[in-house]
Amino acid sequence: MHNEHPLIPVFFSLQCLILGALLAFTVPIEANVGRSILAGGLLHILPSVWHWYVVKNNFGVKSSHQFVNAMRRGQFIKFILTAILVIMITRLPYPLDYRIIFVTFTIMILGSLGLLAYVQSRQTDISAF
Repeated sequence: MHNEHPLIPVFFSLQCLILGALLAFTVPIEANVGRSILAGGLLHILPSVWHWYVVKNNFGVKSSHQFVNAMRRGQFIKFILTAILVIMITRLPYPLDYRIIFVTFTIMILGSLGLLAYVQSRQTDISAF
């Protein structure tokens, strides 16, 4: 069985595109805003990359029980990675606006959910998942 879903790199690329668009419009305003947006975007993207890695490596499992267990472990580690990144962001020596970080993080999550909803609505062959 093919062990990689073709949409995983597309999701990553679109997430980076959303972050790049946010940065392109706001960096000319102030560097602090750009750093905060970058921190908020990476706070979502980096743990998501881990989760996509877990998904990709578990496409060929023999049972749904194995897949669910792998996804549960992947989500737990994604949570831990997010917590570590939050701690690292709060320790940075640069001034950051935490409201902007939170808003960017929320935009990235909503963008990801919107993209997944769009893909699911367009999906005709459920055997791909």
